[in-house]
Amino acid sequence: MSEKMKIFQKIQYVTVGIAFASIVLPLILLIFIPLVFMRYTLYNDYILVQCYIFGTERIPYESITNIKKTWNPLSSAALSLRRIQIDYTVNGRHEIMLISPIKRDQFLREVEKRMAIQNIKKESL
Repeated sequence: MSEKMKIFQKIQYVTVGIAFASIVLPLILLIFIPLVFMRYTLYNDYILVQCYIFGTERIPYESITNIKKTWNPLSSAALSLRRIQIDYTVNGRHEIMLISPIKRDQFLREVEKRMAIQNIKKESL
């Protein structure tokens, strides 16, 4: 095989590698970035749900109408099927948020406790 042919083959391999990397790497990032950038934070007055794909949502405890464990497979800001369903109202509209905190039972107890505190505050006004 001539020297020019060997160089041509090397160029082909590099081109195929670049094309493969330019397709596969973005796909990998689209799959794994949401895993890193998903947070559920409990504040005094609301739950902050942050998800790279779905955006950010504040759910005030006083707007929560129901909260329960679920295995609902709908697409949401939840990484597993071991989820918590939060029913809440926004401007008179019923909304549902599905989340999957790692310590589901502990998270659920803490939200229920904070909801009770919000109800006590509301009643004392």
